[in-house]
Amino acid sequence: MTEIIKPLPADLPAIKSILSQWTETSEVGKYLARIENEINGTAEFNQHFWVIKLDHQTTGVGGLADPLPKSLPFATTSKPGEIKILYLDNLNRGRGLGKELLAFLENEAKNFGYTEILIRTASRYQATAWDFYQHQGYQLVGYLDTTMAVFKKTLK
Repeated sequence: MTEIIKPLPADLPAIKSILSQWTETSEVGKYLARIENEINGTAEFNQHFWVIKLDHQTTGVGGLADPLPKSLPFATTSKPGEIKILYLDNLNRGRGLGKELLAFLENEAKNFGYTEILIRTASRYQATAWDFYQHQGYQLVGYLDTTMAVFKKTLK
């Protein structure tokens, strides 16, 4: 059984473990601080995070926010949102949890009034995230630099 909920302080060690599988230590600390800020009611930049749990175990984390200014040139609607993170524990990949979490984030984006979703993802994730997002209907719309691609999906 899966559930998607707002993160709680007890989820932070699992979130740290998941983030550590995918990104640098500095990025892990940055996102943990942002998630803790939301838990404490001090979120900035309209950032919102959720965890997906499988049998009560935190197995993934995702987040939405207003887009960074450097992402805005890729938007084609007046109210874009941006997926900040979407990571799963490596042990639980291939079970449809990423699709479930992404669909949840898209629905939340609609609830916030966003009309499209932008996603920035590093070129090192080309074999994982890039394919995943394209299979979920996202289009590669450009590059911020040689290491960062931007994907987009219009919400209906």
